[in-house]
Amino acid sequence: MEQGKPTQWDIASDAFLRSSKINEPFEEPVNDRLIELAEVETGHTVVDVATGIGDPALSAARRVSPTGRVIATDQSSAMLAVAASRARDAGLTNIEFRQLDVNAFDFPDATIDAIVCRWGLMFLSDLTDALARMRRSLKRGRCLAAATWSEPNKVPIISVRRSVMRAFDIPAGPNDPFRLSSVAALKASAVSAGFDKVDVTGSVVAYEYPSAQAFVDAQRAMHESRLTTLLARPAEQQAEFWRALGAAAQSYTGAGGVLRMPSEILLLAARTRR
Repeated sequence: MEQGKPTQWDIASDAFLRSSKINEPFEEPVNDRLIELAEVETGHTVVDVATGIGDPALSAARRVSPTGRVIATDQSSAMLAVAASRARDAGLTNIEFRQLDVNAFDFPDATIDAIVCRWGLMFLSDLTDALARMRRSLKRGRCLAAATWSEPNKVPIISVRRSVMRAFDIPAGPNDPFRLSSVAALKASAVSAGFDKVDVTGSVVAYEYPSAQAFVDAQRAMHESRLTTLLARPAEQQAEFWRALGAAAQSYTGAGGVLRMPSEILLLAARTRR
């Protein structure tokens, strides 16, 4: 990465904040489940990997309070700035925000009680090495809990937009959210990293919007700043893209015009040797 040049994650930090205000009711249960799987308790030291704008770090900070602490890591300084602002607004003082590329995860051995990661593992360049680093940092018998997306046809919250992008010849970019959509692949990565007990289960995020247009508005808030190919096109073509996205989402609209897009995730729980 060129020194001082904003990454796509830096550029998207404000968009993530806008989106989180819309999607929090659906995604907060994922935070709670990760904390449960990681067996986070009062007094623990917890690391949140690829925290973005602070999830699930903020939820974990509430769980470990008053004597525990959370170290929220991310490669994006802009994301961390938003996360820190959210923590201040929530009155949380037991979170440290640390800029760190998880591929260079460097916590001392056997010092961490739990690690959580929501929708970040699939973007790592060397997953097995990063997981091995995380394993070594955990105390004996402690857990890593992570969420990844399931197969594309089971995740309409992402795949509907990506299908419209293909129709408009808009490249998806280098980061594949479905890279770890296989239960077998996700489990094998943790086993290869040396975790002693590894389980992968499925769950569903029950995304719901009052209308197809509300879904489009949420998607636009989240993704427009990163769709640079689209933003370079004439205004009418941009408008046509968002209209097409609304049309593609119509099949998920039910009674009263409410749009429901239940999307499947995979939950990894990996424990170190006792």
